[in-house]
Amino acid sequence: SGTVLNFGRYAGWSLGEIARHDLEYIEWLDRAPIGRNYRQELDELLRASGRRRTADRDRVDQRGLYRRR
Repeated sequence: SGTVLNFGRYAGWSLGEIARHDLEYIEWLDRAPIGRNYRQELDELLRASGRRRTADRDRVDQRGLYRRR
């Protein structure tokens, strides 16, 4: 399911198929410039697999070490 790639070793595969087969490739594609067009879909796949987590709300609201209060 998802977008079908037309490049690389997984040409003709959907992102969902790749995620089930080779999650490391999805992580690489998320970091690579060629994956920019697929960023939203890659993020959803990585979150669903547990490879990426949402920041805790408490930690987001905390100020940095050198920020003024």
